[in-house]
Amino acid sequence: NIEECAFQACGLKSLEIPNSVITLGRAAFADCSKLTSIIIPKSITNMGDNPFSDCPGLESIIVEEANSVYDSRNNCNAIIHKETNVLISGCKNTIIPNGVTRIGNSAFHNCDGLTSIVIPNSVTTIGNMAFCACDGLTSIVIPNSVTTIGDIAFENSSRDKGLNHVTIGSNVTSIGVRAFDCYSITSIKSLIPSERLFGLYNNVFDTRVNKNKCTLFVPQDAISKYKATDGWKDFTNFQEPLAYSIEVNVNDTIMGSAKVDYNTFCVGNQISATPNFGYHFVQWSDGNTDAIRTLELTQDTILTAEFAQSFS
Repeated sequence: NIEECAFQACGLKSLEIPNSVITLGRAAFADCSKLTSIIIPKSITNMGDNPFSDCPGLESIIVEEANSVYDSRNNCNAIIHKETNVLISGCKNTIIPNGVTRIGNSAFHNCDGLTSIVIPNSVTTIGNMAFCACDGLTSIVIPNSVTTIGDIAFENSSRDKGLNHVTIGSNVTSIGVRAFDCYSITSIKSLIPSERLFGLYNNVFDTRVNKNKCTLFVPQDAISKYKATDGWKDFTNFQEPLAYSIEVNVNDTIMGSAKVDYNTFCVGNQISATPNFGYHFVQWSDGNTDAIRTLELTQDTILTAEFAQSFS
């Protein structure tokens, strides 16, 4: 066993855990700021919460096949519990596969290198501090599948970094305290209907969000309810969402590029992925394998084009 907090705040730069280890304790390698890579052996079948929380330099997690911890997509740099489909820990290169139902507590806490992430429609819960202090993450789309967002899930205390744009899906029923407490937020699109506003914590945005400058987009038939509800009524600029948006990213800019070729909002959106020489397109983060595709949007969408090296 590796016990709880065993190597917390150590100066480790890389880590290969031996095959004799079965259990990895909670926060075992938390706050190892110099840690850049990890190899998790197949012997580990029991892992505590946020074992690599607050490791901002972490770029690579290599997971060998095991009963309860696995690399779900050929070294996709994520640790996922097979039986519960909970994403336990990730790093800046993580692609969350479809099938994950919960993003665990502190899964990406203080992951400075994370610049984009696609939360698949299988996710129902985002844990406490899941994306807290992710300075490079500027936009997030919470899909309609999510019902629960934990405490300080996306909080960021930086005044010049962090989330600018947030979309909250229509089925959210619980948002934790200070979940989106960020100075940098300039627009929030909430699809939560008026009947679900009651019961949400009233300090979701706390004091850091500038409610006089941030634009709050809400359903037209719910504007009056938002204006009368604690936690939302302090915003001064309410607008109705005019359309859904599409954003595309790539898993590695060395391997290829992706773009939105035209955007007609709800009518149709054509996106394309182009590999560079020596690489090939694999799939989009939602599992679609068409390099050029047109899709109808039912919510704000962020997709990542995945490329891989070609071998002769």
